[in-house]
Amino acid sequence: MPHRSINDQDIMQPKFLRAHTRPSSRLLRASAETASGEATAFVARNATRSVSLNTGAPLLLGVFGKAEAPQALVRLPSGKTEQLRVGDRLGDAEVRAIDETTLTLVRAGQSQRLRLP
Repeated sequence: MPHRSINDQDIMQPKFLRAHTRPSSRLLRASAETASGEATAFVARNATRSVSLNTGAPLLLGVFGKAEAPQALVRLPSGKTEQLRVGDRLGDAEVRAIDETTLTLVRAGQSQRLRLP
């Protein structure tokens, strides 16, 4: 099996997001026809969900960054947002862990988990 080299495009953009090098006009027509209806309906269903949020407590808005150094975006009860890393403090709590969907805080020996809504 030949060894494949990795170029910048492989690193910067996941394979499923890359444009085809030679898309057929039939493929483009089909994509345009379905994109207007199906994609719009998909976006509308998933972007307009109603969720009840407790605005009196910190709220995990998102998790991002590298797996070895994840960061979290948290909305505070005041409405202010904070970008946090493991080891940072949020009031009297310490950020102990961040994974794909959860931020773990430890306060006075008690852990509290914030999950994505």
